[in-house]
Amino acid sequence: MRRLEFEKSQQETLNESFAKELKKYPYGSEKPITLCEAFVRKYLSVVKSSVCMQMRRKTDDVLKILKCMETKHNTSPTQQMNELGEPSMMVQYTWSNFFQQSISFAKSCVALNIPERSCITIQGFNSPEHFISIMGTMMSNSIFSD
Repeated sequence: MRRLEFEKSQQETLNESFAKELKKYPYGSEKPITLCEAFVRKYLSVVKSSVCMQMRRKTDDVLKILKCMETKHNTSPTQQMNELGEPSMMVQYTWSNFFQQSISFAKSCVALNIPERSCITIQGFNSPEHFISIMGTMMSNSIFSD
């Protein structure tokens, strides 16, 4: 019982100090960050070689994807069968891959003379390439439409 009372009093003390801290800053005084800023902060705070996303791909597409990512894998992905009975492999995307490919997409937009703040429509399905193109669009200071 005493332990529960102690934990409850600690929680009340934390709540009071948090409430006092909140009163220092009026509602809405926090500076909002953009999705692009959040992406860059995440990239700076994680281990670059850590896996950000993985996706099962057809075996034929895996070699093309790995070549585009310019990675050297110590271990080769294992081949398995997907739901349709086709051979497939799991491809892992690291934070470094995502960031570098997003920057490449942004540089491509600039090289194609796409003006800043113009709208770029991206059609696709939920895939790493789709996310990369969206982040690259924002990094080129353009607006994306999905």
